[in-house]
Amino acid sequence: MDHTDTLSGIGRLVSLYGNQRQCGPDEELAKAEEDGYLLKTLDAHSGAVFAVAFSSDGRLIACAFGDHTIRLWDSTMETQTPGAILEGHVDSVLAIAFLPDKLIVSASRDCTMRLWDIATETPHEMFKGDIGSFWAVAFSPDGKVIATASADHTIQLRDSMTGVILKTLSGHSDIIWSMAFSTDGRFIASGSDAYIQIWDSITGEQYGALKGHGGFIYGVEFSPDGKLIASAGNNETIRLWDLKTGTTYKTLEGHSESVLAVAFSPDTEFVASASSDNTVRLWNCTTGALHKILEGHNDRVSATAFSPNGEMIASASHDGTVKLWDFRQLRGTQI
Repeated sequence: MDHTDTLSGIGRLVSLYGNQRQCGPDEELAKAEEDGYLLKTLDAHSGAVFAVAFSSDGRLIACAFGDHTIRLWDSTMETQTPGAILEGHVDSVLAIAFLPDKLIVSASRDCTMRLWDIATETPHEMFKGDIGSFWAVAFSPDGKVIATASADHTIQLRDSMTGVILKTLSGHSDIIWSMAFSTDGRFIASGSDAYIQIWDSITGEQYGALKGHGGFIYGVEFSPDGKLIASAGNNETIRLWDLKTGTTYKTLEGHSESVLAVAFSPDTEFVASASSDNTVRLWNCTTGALHKILEGHNDRVSATAFSPNGEMIASASHDGTVKLWDFRQLRGTQI
């Protein structure tokens, strides 16, 4: 096996996801707390946080850490102590996803994907990759299929209960940094080398490609109403794509460094972007206008997610914290 591409990909990941904690005054955080839209900060003192996800009922928050663990918090509790720590990986956990309230799937740089039983806090199953690290993971809406992105630039669709590979999707020429299923489960979007590939999840065939973003694409997400895709890239922009026409609907500019992740609000009115410039930004999807800048992290923000009821936004950072923001208040205030 030629490890050149894998090693270059790891180099980009280290470049993106440095784990040095930056010190200094935090006036932005103090202001957020004073204004009341920062609900709480979760700090496990466990190094960089690579990913964050809400359970379908919004109660649990799962976070993937560089210390090889997944940590779970109850969003309704005030405690800073994780309710559970899932241990078993031997390298950084890069991606996580919930199977509706039963299982969590995690993808790691240790070349394994694990399914965890939430009730028992134990591994339900482990699948080892033959071609290096798993970089991204996603569940189909019905929970029957797991999509994983591997170091050989392919996507594998697996039966979520047995792990049997159903389809292998080939077409990208570099590491696939992110994936998402459409809300009806019919399509998969994957972000990699300057374009977004759209796949038919049933046949495994390439359905189309969205080109024009430029640079590496680190985040992709379907809108809940199924009309848009948001993409985040290292050219410091977010693009909203019209799925009906396959063209750019809006280009959102304002970040000063790479954009690492995107997430839509449940009503598709807003999109959140997480960036290496240490901020999360909220944008109006209809107008493309910047709505709010969330400041307070002391290192790059690697992931963001809305709670299913749209009341909270979570942001995960390499400063070792996950912040929960009151979106009910934020959506009514604008910069």
